Amino acid sequence: AALPDVPLSIDTYRLEVAEAALEAGASILNNIIGALHVEFAELAVRFGAAHVITHNPGAPKTKLLEDDRYGDVVTDVADYLADQLDLIRHLPGAVEATIVDPGVDLAKTPAQSLELLRRADEFDALGVPVLMAISRKDVIGAITLTPPEERLAGTLAAVGHLRTGGRRILRLHDVSEARRYLAVARHLDGLESLGADARLAPELRRKRALPEG
Repeated sequence: AALPDVPLSIDTYRLEVAEAALEAGASILNNIIGALHVEFAELAVRFGAAHVITHNPGAPKTKLLEDDRYGDVVTDVADYLADQLDLIRHLPGAVEATIVDPGVDLAKTPAQSLELLRRADEFDALGVPVLMAISRKDVIGAITLTPPEERLAGTLAAVGHLRTGGRRILRLHDVSEARRYLAVARHLDGLESLGADARLAPELRRKRALPEG
């Protein structure tokens, strides 16, 4: 079947799956473990695709929660991502096609993930777009004491924190809600305006209760 005319990303740690996805029309390779970044970059360059380098020191399908794994988690993650970018600089066009993901919740405690979010601006120094996968994450659940299906408000708070800064890509489940949030935020910031003749369509107005009797 033909793929839709939108960018498609494939999450995998298997090179053969990545290559098959690119041959089928995927345009972004998201390597979800902390290995094989050079090999994935070579594939991405060959197919003219983008490539995501993710910080994830854990094995596939495992969850590591260690308080002492990092010294300063932001510095350690940024240094790792910088080292991985250096490894692919010999490939023409590879760095320009690369996105980095600090790996919120991946082999990190909620407190460590919170620090990544608080200091997200520090990853801008890497000089490439930064992907923040924040939707319904455990760190949000730890703050709000909610299960994944009740973390929309917390997710939108994270969107609000991350919406300014460098080149950011936010990975979300609730795309429509995030777009509405950002639309209001941009208007409040003065980045967009309502025309003097703007009016709300009748069907969008709040319905008033009819008087009894």
